[in-house]
Amino acid sequence: MNGNIIRMGSEKKGFGFILGEDHKDYFFHITSLVRCSWKDLGEGDAVVFIPKTINGKLKATYVEKYFVETKDKISDNSKRENTYAGIHPMVNLNSFDSEERNIIKTLGKTFYVTNGGIKISLGATSEYRYCLIKPTDYFSEQFNLKREIVVIFSNYEKFEPRTFDAIAEVYRRNEQQFRIDRICSIIISKDKNVIEELHQILKNDIEMQVVVPFRYVELQSGDKTQLITNRFREHFYERDLFAFESPLKKDIYFFGRRDYIHELLSRHNSSENSGVFGLRRSGKTSVLQAVERAAKLINTVCVFLDCQDLYHFSWNRALFAVIEKI
Repeated sequence: MNGNIIRMGSEKKGFGFILGEDHKDYFFHITSLVRCSWKDLGEGDAVVFIPKTINGKLKATYVEKYFVETKDKISDNSKRENTYAGIHPMVNLNSFDSEERNIIKTLGKTFYVTNGGIKISLGATSEYRYCLIKPTDYFSEQFNLKREIVVIFSNYEKFEPRTFDAIAEVYRRNEQQFRIDRICSIIISKDKNVIEELHQILKNDIEMQVVVPFRYVELQSGDKTQLITNRFREHFYERDLFAFESPLKKDIYFFGRRDYIHELLSRHNSSENSGVFGLRRSGKTSVLQAVERAAKLINTVCVFLDCQDLYHFSWNRALFAVIEKI
């Protein structure tokens, strides 16, 4: 039977639920996976399985991720996988309303829609739906986008910043860290002023990811490839990555120094001392804050001290402040 994953627990818990093509929910366990691992799966992914009824309960066995073969073409005597526009045959659109289904069909003329996603609830009253799209070869070349992009539907007449929380929730739920692009996402809103509203929010946070906004009415039907391409250009190239004047507090735009961060952490784990040296405004503080973020991910105790807070203290008072911070 074919189906889509509608809920997954953590790998430690090792269980989840699949919505079968018969519109029934099937329980599955990590031990039932075939030719795929827990990390290969995400909510909304298409799967095939053998349904069984055990003690009156529906259970999915021999669960395997559904892969569709993509077209290949020969160029320069080498075989290369290509991505074309379309919709994955196993994408489930039942959770979307008619307007949103039309929008997804429109997106399918420009991107390859890979995942129908599920509903995301934020609090008691806020609900969002999402899908994942993969850039075609053209988009990959134009905007250097290789991974799947999150598309969030905000069917509220007034755009609210909590929509960004819905994007963050999609990232959190998908444990496949390198599957989804974290530099760029798309928001489709019923707010007629969503472009202006988004601009006001993003201009106050220069480290926010690139968010490309659309209105529901813009994507209802037809081939909107030109509109989508132009909108991407407007929002993708307006961000000046050389204009950052303050230390980077997030990993989104932290490029090129990952190996250095890992080296510093490795030296720490070997009980070695390390120092970061460089000219003014060369990124030393950004590196230190990146070390702090990485240390927290591996549950390593890290204390960040700003020496500007200590320079007016006497030596013993400064030492006390350091001890107190630790």
